Amino acid sequence: MAAPSMTVSHEILSGPPDPATLAQHKQAATLHNEGMALERQGKHADAIKLFKKALEIKLAAMGRTEGTAVTYNALAESQIQLGQLDDALENVQQALAIVNQQGSVNNQAYYRETLGLIYEMKGDLEKARSTRTGSPPDRYLCSYFQCPNPAPQPLGQLSQCSRCKAILYCSTPCRNNDWKRHKKYCRETKAEL
Repeated sequence: MAAPSMTVSHEILSGPPDPATLAQHKQAATLHNEGMALERQGKHADAIKLFKKALEIKLAAMGRTEGTAVTYNALAESQIQLGQLDDALENVQQALAIVNQQGSVNNQAYYRETLGLIYEMKGDLEKARSTRTGSPPDRYLCSYFQCPNPAPQPLGQLSQCSRCKAILYCSTPCRNNDWKRHKKYCRETKAEL
């Protein structure tokens, strides 16, 4: 199963950056992007090493920015692939804390979906549902990681898995395509949206 890989490394720097900070930013962005390339090749352990290096540089040079959150989420996605769910949980929670503080609506949707996936894989469908359908802003993602429409959508435009109610889909094809992955976690729940 592949986790969503929707991250891009970018930063908006306020004020004129000093050359050393700019060089660190460039180095961190390069490491992040190389990690994404390794992730796409299925080299998750190697991607994790690069994401961790990129995070170390970003945190030292720029602190907890939206770009740092992007790398935390990318790291979590790679850790999911290797079954390192506790580490992935910690990292996506870091990403969410940053974007919740900074108010990035679209990134909140992506990171909530990553967090929902982790809870789903850990067997906690109630937390998966409440995370995926959480509080406003009203922007949510289709849970199928290869959805052709990966943009956040209002909750009313998505449907739940009829059995577990812990996963959201934008279309019948996405639901059908995701069933091979989702069926090993799916079970009836009493949750209602």
